[in-house]
Amino acid sequence: MLVTGISPDGVPGILRAADPSYSTADDYGTRAQNADGYFVDLFCPEVDPPAEKLSKKDLDPIAAEGIDWLVKAPKIEETVIGSDGMPLYLPCVDPRVFALHKLWLSKAPSRQAASRPRDRSQAHAVAVVAQAFLELKFKDRALGFLPAEVRVGADELSRIAKEYGKRDK
Repeated sequence: MLVTGISPDGVPGILRAADPSYSTADDYGTRAQNADGYFVDLFCPEVDPPAEKLSKKDLDPIAAEGIDWLVKAPKIEETVIGSDGMPLYLPCVDPRVFALHKLWLSKAPSRQAASRPRDRSQAHAVAVVAQAFLELKFKDRALGFLPAEVRVGADELSRIAKEYGKRDK
């Protein structure tokens, strides 16, 4: 069954509304890419049955380990200003959870070797933003819902963010 009322072209249609150069980037229908080389993958929790497509033209969701942690994570809420000067309310997953998840993925034996360095870089970059700019701490009871094997990365991410802060001064 398809979800109705979103976009007849699913996620690629939503992406093309923002950037007309987006198209399906692989033969499997799991990735979209724009002319600048930015990729978008649609992930879903590992569930049975898999998540529904928004339309017949939509990306196939990829079941990913640990995505449910992101869904259950505390949210942060910010107002950002767009390039047109208009404010936008932006609820987002706690960046510490995202960073911890990406670091955990970078070390997961089941993860594709080619994806691991990118996961690690993303984890480090988001950790810097979370700790150095948003002043969020990785040692926080709010992160207690994460499995211990994910939380173990908190020390590494906190250290990376502190090193960045020292360079910035």
